[in-house]
Amino acid sequence: MDLKQEPPLDSQEEMQRADKQLTIKQLSEQLQQLSDRLTHLEQRTSRLEAPQLMYKRPMSETHEKISETLDYLHNSVEELINGITTD
Repeated sequence: MDLKQEPPLDSQEEMQRADKQLTIKQLSEQLQQLSDRLTHLEQRTSRLEAPQLMYKRPMSETHEKISETLDYLHNSVEELINGITTD
C-alpha cells in the first residue's frame, strides 16, 4: 500500500497552523454572531412593516388591539345614547 505521509512539521509550522486555526475559529464565531444579529434585525424590521397597536385598559393585565378598544368604546357610547333617548 502506498500511503503518503506528510512530512513532520517543525514547531514554527505547528504554531502557524495553530494560529490559523484559532483565527478561523474566531472569525467563524464572529460570523455566527453577525448572522444572529442580522436575523434579529430582520425579525424586528418585519414587525415594523405591519405594526399592531395595543392598548391596556386601566386595571387590566392584558393588552388588546386598538381596533377592539375602539369597537368597545363605540358600542358603549351607542348604549349610552340609546339609554338616554329611550328614557
